[in-house]
Amino acid sequence: MTQSTDPADSTRLHRDAVIARLVADGRLTEADARAIADAPRWSTPIGELVGYLAAFIVAAGLVRLIVALIDGVDEVVLAATAGLVGLCLVPAVRLLARRTGALQRMAEATELVAVGLLATSVGLFTHTLVTDDVRPGVDPWDVNRDAAPWSILPPAALATAWGLYRRRDTAIAGALTTAAASLSMMGAITALLDTSATVGAAMFTTLACGLITIATGRRVADVTLRLVAAVVLVSATSVWFGEHDVLAGTAPVLIVAACLFAIAGQRQWIELLAASSVMVLIAVVGATMRVVDDPVLEGITVVLIGGAVAMATWWTARRSRPRHLSAPPKRR
Repeated sequence: MTQSTDPADSTRLHRDAVIARLVADGRLTEADARAIADAPRWSTPIGELVGYLAAFIVAAGLVRLIVALIDGVDEVVLAATAGLVGLCLVPAVRLLARRTGALQRMAEATELVAVGLLATSVGLFTHTLVTDDVRPGVDPWDVNRDAAPWSILPPAALATAWGLYRRRDTAIAGALTTAAASLSMMGAITALLDTSATVGAAMFTTLACGLITIATGRRVADVTLRLVAAVVLVSATSVWFGEHDVLAGTAPVLIVAACLFAIAGQRQWIELLAASSVMVLIAVVGATMRVVDDPVLEGITVVLIGGAVAMATWWTARRSRPRHLSAPPKRR
């Protein structure tokens, strides 16, 4: 039987190979193929980029001005003000979201600001509820040790839920909200539970795996979530390995990294391939340095381990290569 030429049947082929197959089948012209290959994934006018830069500069100035003006202002007043401003931005977000191009992107930026203001409002209100009065001569930290985590947890949880809800309907706002809010929520939870560094690393690793689970596409939002997960995984690996001995610090890291590398390699997620490689490097080099005392032997050991992994990968790839790739197709 002849092989199918449908590009959907070859999900492991990269883009150029799929385009070349379509051209060879006569389903795409050479000119169209070059246009597709050379086209950027997204394009933003330079004027819009300059506008974003100006907006960041204005925002920095406003933050400095607000910090100077709110010194000594009651928290309830600040919370109410932030909430009202955030609510006033909601109609603007809905209006801009109906447009296209730069205005739609402006809607997402405005949505991020609105969510941040509303989360700040909820956090400040929560802080006033959980903070106790401090008598003179008493350390405020001893009295209100859990006030900060409790002030962060409710708004972070609400923002995480909102980000997950908006993730599919926005290009980047939902993903950024989900990433920032979920990390804040996990940080607040670990602080409230007063967990050890090991438990905290495991909890953040679980969060990173959750972000990867919901970010399986190739949209900018999905890539953003996977990048955040990659940074979290590498950071958690460093903490985990630093808190354990050789075996307990290396084995779990290698298991997680191997699974992550296999999934990322199958789906061609470069950011997670890099993260899993760094995790393996941390485990292998760290374990070698703890076991081997001589610097020369350390280098030789790491080289031998890397060579063994390369040989095993090459042998496995040869064994698992489909036969139809090496044998000519049979005729009917």
